[in-house]
Amino acid sequence: MRGLLSPQFLLLLIACVQAANITTGNNNAGKLQNSNSRNQSSQNDIDPVVINGYVVTDRRLGFAHLARIVFEPFPSLQSQCTGSLISPSFVLTAGHCLVKGVFKIFRWKYKNFNVTLGDLSTSETGETHEHTRSGIPLPFPFYPKFKTAIDPTDIGLLKISPQANITDYTKPIALPPSSFELPLNATVTVAGWGVSETGGDASDLLRWGSAQVDDSEACSAKLSTKQICLFDQARLQSSCNGDSGGPVMYDGYVVGTVSYGTTDCPLDSAWGAVRVSAYVTWIQIHTGTL
Repeated sequence: MRGLLSPQFLLLLIACVQAANITTGNNNAGKLQNSNSRNQSSQNDIDPVVINGYVVTDRRLGFAHLARIVFEPFPSLQSQCTGSLISPSFVLTAGHCLVKGVFKIFRWKYKNFNVTLGDLSTSETGETHEHTRSGIPLPFPFYPKFKTAIDPTDIGLLKISPQANITDYTKPIALPPSSFELPLNATVTVAGWGVSETGGDASDLLRWGSAQVDDSEACSAKLSTKQICLFDQARLQSSCNGDSGGPVMYDGYVVGTVSYGTTDCPLDSAWGAVRVSAYVTWIQIHTGTL
């Protein structure tokens, strides 16, 4: 039995599960996945994404906190998420952008995190306000706690080094109070780099879109009050591929980190985020702001 617990075996097991793209859950959640489980056949997974989103032309218009996160889930395999700068030293993102869990038993932290701040385009390097930092992952303890991709603990931090250069183009976004309640039917803003139309290729431009907080039957996959369901068919805008840790913004706060969505990103389906207010105390303890 000792051989079954060898590092080589565990790595092989994780790789096989990753390649098989396994997701579990109730019947309503059968096609719901978080972003890094969707496009693992590509070595350049682009997340997050905003379907039918508008191009961000100036980060100073409420997008100065956006962070593009590139990492290696396995050696020589690159993937990408997004996050929100919440202090000069910390970026808030999704747990599945930091660690992989298999059967709630094995957990594998991803490697070689690079966090780019201040940019608008993924293809243009050396933009005037762009700077890149290395990151150390700090997922919420024992994430993932659920077998399904729809996990209410899908949240985490990256400690970046050296600290971010704080300017009008790169500045932290505020955390909500722990008592903050996001109103039902409130319109929120999401942003990120990636696919801008259903079935299309990744855009290298930062884009933003809107969604509405929902609690209808379309949100039946939600497991906990620590999650936010978003569904807004009228605007024909949506996250796609789970939006990988991208911010859900409302009233000047980052109120959510996008966590899961439906395969192929149809505009008539709901998607979900983790409620930041439920984890504010944990975040403040680890960032030293409590």
